[in-house]
Amino acid sequence: MKVSAIHVAPGRRLPVKSVDAAVAEEGKGLVGDRYHGTKHRHVTIQSQEQLDEAVRRLGHGFDCGATRRNVTVDTGKIPTKPGTRLRVGDPVEIDAEPGS
Repeated sequence: MKVSAIHVAPGRRLPVKSVDAAVAEEGKGLVGDRYHGTKHRHVTIQSQEQLDEAVRRLGHGFDCGATRRNVTVDTGKIPTKPGTRLRVGDPVEIDAEPGS
């Protein structure tokens, strides 16, 4: 699983920005994103493979940033069970937290 896109939203209701790289701080989220350091502390993730499947089913394409998710990976199913670890590239690991 490799990162294919990264987006951050600097504030509430502001458009997401595509960035080439982002710093992820443990327990805080992505630097530059509106949730960085807040009680939410989350990084949202989606799979381009699953987005492509949705495009095929719905017959309408869109940019992956339109979903407002932070990280888009190239392939795979994104786990949603709390406590599941997801390895993205090397050495990033993302934990699925309860309530996320």
